[in-house]
Amino acid sequence: MSPGAGLILHIGTADGLFKASSTVNDYSTSRLELNGSGAIRCPVVIDRTNPQGIFAATSKQGVLRSDYGGGTWSEINEGILYK
Repeated sequence: MSPGAGLILHIGTADGLFKASSTVNDYSTSRLELNGSGAIRCPVVIDRTNPQGIFAATSKQGVLRSDYGGGTWSEINEGILYK
């Protein structure tokens, strides 16, 4: 296994959130479905104690959290006045 294999990069864009996973010679990309949540508004944060925990701030649904590597998402907007 090459030193770069197994690395993951999360990319927030105006079209949503994407995940790039490294292989020995290349990257494979996939879109993490946020169900029409809009653009990613700030850096995506990964939970350091649980690498499957992802936080994303979106332009339409506010702050979302996934505990399953982006497979499912839930809103965590309690106390936020404007999404």
